[in-house]
Amino acid sequence: MRFTPLSKHLLTIITYCAPTFMAMAQQALSTSSNLAEVHITPQVCIRDQLSESCQVELDAELKFTTPMNICLLIEALNIKQCFVHVKQVKFQQLLSIDENTTITIVNSDNNDLVYSKTLAIAEFKPANQRPRRNLGWIL
Repeated sequence: MRFTPLSKHLLTIITYCAPTFMAMAQQALSTSSNLAEVHITPQVCIRDQLSESCQVELDAELKFTTPMNICLLIEALNIKQCFVHVKQVKFQQLLSIDENTTITIVNSDNNDLVYSKTLAIAEFKPANQRPRRNLGWIL
């Protein structure tokens, strides 16, 4: 039995994720001055080649310096969740996505953009393995 090294699989994932990470680094994100902390995970959803969509648990935690009325929008999935007069927000949602999806947080009082982030999809393509040949030779 022959095992492929883990580094080979990681290299495959990194190869497919590198363009996504570069695009995310170049993307200019608008942030509000009232926004103290933002934690939105995951940044990338990895699916195998056979899957059409990617299942991911979105966790968002936001902290503001002053209480705000905000809405979290995921337009591709028609999700809109609003919060009234909050200094801290925690949001969890199971998502099924099939393309890069933008998560937007807006001030619901004046529709100003508070924060925007893209949840990217990467595709995992395992390396082709040689078929095992068992010729049935018994010695």
